[in-house]
Amino acid sequence: TQRDPQVDTPGLEDIYEVGTVSKVKQLLKLPGDTIRVLVEGVKRARIESVIQKEPYFKVEVSLAAAKEVKSSIRSSQLAALRRQVMSAFEEYSKLSSKTTPDTIMNISGIENLSHLSDVIASQLALRTEQKQELLEEFDPIQRMKKLLQILIEEVEILGIEKDINVKVRQRIDKLQKDYYLREQIKT
Repeated sequence: TQRDPQVDTPGLEDIYEVGTVSKVKQLLKLPGDTIRVLVEGVKRARIESVIQKEPYFKVEVSLAAAKEVKSSIRSSQLAALRRQVMSAFEEYSKLSSKTTPDTIMNISGIENLSHLSDVIASQLALRTEQKQELLEEFDPIQRMKKLLQILIEEVEILGIEKDINVKVRQRIDKLQKDYYLREQIKT
């Protein structure tokens, strides 16, 4: 991922070291010489060396091995962490209304913590830096903990936004009602 999308010709220092090896699923040519590409992430990877810089970057990467969950963590702790993340995600989904109930149901069936955190993160409207932070965390437990923290913050923000919207709507409704009554009195 490019650190700053405003940079037209990024150098190697403008690109994060950790990224995703992806499989191209679909290419769509749109009007105006625009191409939309649908890709599926396969594995995390870290840039090891630069092979070529012009006309495009070509790098050698090391694929991130899937880290196993540490045996020192009890299954009950993993279940509790998974439940907390799912609960926070469901709350986020209710407040943001961008996730369908089917998506939540499908996600709740994912048992692998690493895959679960990646799928949930893909459903969130996060800043690039937040997504990158999750991508760079190779330990599934730590990634779930970071995701939980992000979800809690997002739920809090969405709750505040909802409260503000309700108050603004009530204020507008009151002003409209007052205006309507004044017009009736005038008439």
